Amino acid sequence: MNAQNIVNFLSTIAENNNRQWMAENKTWFQECKNDFDQFSQQFLDRMCEVDERLRGLTLKDCVYRFYRDIRFSPDKSPYKNHFGTILAPYGGRKSINGCYYLHLQPDNFMLCGGVWCPDGQLTKMLRQSCFDNEDELAEIMDNPDFVEAFGGSFDDFETLKVMPSGFPKDFAHPYWLKRKSFTITHHFTLSEVCAPDFIDEVVRIATIAKPLNLFLDYTVDEFQGR
Repeated sequence: MNAQNIVNFLSTIAENNNRQWMAENKTWFQECKNDFDQFSQQFLDRMCEVDERLRGLTLKDCVYRFYRDIRFSPDKSPYKNHFGTILAPYGGRKSINGCYYLHLQPDNFMLCGGVWCPDGQLTKMLRQSCFDNEDELAEIMDNPDFVEAFGGSFDDFETLKVMPSGFPKDFAHPYWLKRKSFTITHHFTLSEVCAPDFIDEVVRIATIAKPLNLFLDYTVDEFQGR
């Protein structure tokens, strides 16, 4: 993947987010998109060996469209300023299961895992699971590789200010239960993204996320009746 070319394109379109500019640079866009798609296919193929639940997904299931849905948005910019692909069991982009999400954006290169924005009932179930299975989750979070890659906890955003009702206030890990999203994030540097072995690093980080995805998906699958 020519990551620097992709970064240059994304940086430029962020300042020229209009249809005329895109029409004049369609060849550049298609070159970058094809390059990212090929990388995403490599990512999917490699991760199918790590997490067999991903087998059967296609690239079309996983790669996000570059064109924005502006129907209900005050921001009428027609294009995104990033490329993204999400690997998740049972549907890729349409799945609510724990995911492996790769996001390429200038100054924001990242690999995310976990469950993003579950609905109210599933959120309650996930909080209960974190509480009931404290030791199992702590073992995942305290793993040195997980600490190095993801900081040893969920992302620190979209949280309640107080402990949700029904849980003791002296619980040892209150931040687990205050989640609105149960996600984790690892950030890459530009030099890492441009390195020839970037795919190996992406797969390595995603593999570290797998135990947490499996932990969360036990509850997600129960919620979906699987």
